[in-house]
Amino acid sequence: ELRGRLDMLHALLDQLECEGQLPDFVLAVGRFLSDAKDAGMVADYVGAQPRLRLPAPVYFIDAASDVFIQRALNTKREVTLSQQLVFLGAAGIAELEGLRIAFLSGSYDEEAYKSVWGCGKFIHERYTKLAVDDIKHKAFLLNKRIDILMTSEWPDLEWSKTQGRLLAPLVSPSRTSLGVRELFFALRPRYHIFTGGR
Repeated sequence: ELRGRLDMLHALLDQLECEGQLPDFVLAVGRFLSDAKDAGMVADYVGAQPRLRLPAPVYFIDAASDVFIQRALNTKREVTLSQQLVFLGAAGIAELEGLRIAFLSGSYDEEAYKSVWGCGKFIHERYTKLAVDDIKHKAFLLNKRIDILMTSEWPDLEWSKTQGRLLAPLVSPSRTSLGVRELFFALRPRYHIFTGGR
């Protein structure tokens, strides 16, 4: 979780570029810009002509940024901070470089998740079941396989090939989500990018 430390990401991308391994783009999850301790550091990378420019485009979701989530919900599109820095949105499916990417910003809260009447897809930065169902519906209409699922939490249960059953992951329950499990098993993406490590 970068928490606004874009200088660290910039240094890593510079290093990869020097080694001839610069990625075409970066996907980021977790608390990417929320909880930024130095707003000026983030501001250097924002705008039509930012003072600093990341070497590769970065597409991100954020676990706790009510501001970005609400803006994306209001405009029904991504939030472009600069040419190289894009918030994918609150919940949806995007196509990047030929890859179909499903994403869910925000975080799980049991009470918020079950609050569907009159609440919409999000209660501040907490997603509801309506947000998860919306992604599943969009994937169904797309009728194509999802390549990557981006979330900021682990599924609350994972399939264990060795035990042949669902098991709770070895992380704090506060880093898991019923909604992420529902999405993962409904979409069956090729890859799942999430944070909240072991």
